Amino acid sequence: MSIFEGIYNWLGIFYMYAGGGGVAAAIFGVIAFNISRKFMGFVRLAEGIFAGFGWKNVKNIDLPAITKKSKQSGEPGALGVLYFRY
Repeated sequence: MSIFEGIYNWLGIFYMYAGGGGVAAAIFGVIAFNISRKFMGFVRLAEGIFAGFGWKNVKNIDLPAITKKSKQSGEPGALGVLYFRY
């Protein structure tokens, strides 16, 4: 049984799309993993800076939560999402 038997071979078409989707997901997964590894340098840098400030337990500091707690009305919506208050 060949995959390409004609236009009405729906099982073959399904396998083709599923295989293509699996390959695309694998490629996107590798790209996402590489990007996340590049961001880890910034995480280590921030932890070093926070330790230099004398803060305790720097690995568990949640900047978005801290910023959103102290956010006041009228401040930009991106505060606590894209940039943070220390």
